[in-house]
Amino acid sequence: MKNRDWLVTGNGQYQACKTAREWDLLRENYRVHRFLTELENLLMDTEEQSKYLPEIRTLVRRLIVNSYWVQSQYLEASSQTGTSVLVLYDELGFPFTVQTVTFAPGTKSNIHNHGTWGVIAILKGQEKIHFGSVSLILMLKVLLSKIELNKREN
Repeated sequence: MKNRDWLVTGNGQYQACKTAREWDLLRENYRVHRFLTELENLLMDTEEQSKYLPEIRTLVRRLIVNSYWVQSQYLEASSQTGTSVLVLYDELGFPFTVQTVTFAPGTKSNIHNHGTWGVIAILKGQEKIHFGSVSLILMLKVLLSKIELNKREN
């Protein structure tokens, strides 16, 4: 399941999605500001933002493939909680945040809902997700960090 995109719905249903090939994502000088501008342009003046998830997944992958800076920005997991969060972008009035979340090996996170849609990409390691009797192991990049793009609630 390496380098696969998955859609997980609010009711726990999941499905494999078409994944862009890495060489199709390559861009010169592709940085966070370009990603944010493309994201904003894509979602401008639309009420049903979640229908753009395939395009948003591609933008997130493009950012990861082209930005060494994004790949290198993470904090070591806290020895007390087993996690850490580093906010890469959070601007008042802009409807999205970009952050890296680091988990120590073996750290578990209970099922939770952010109340909106989001895109998660694994930068290093793997994440195991349980759906009843089914487990997905996500291995999208190369041990501990993932980038999250979360839409803010209004």
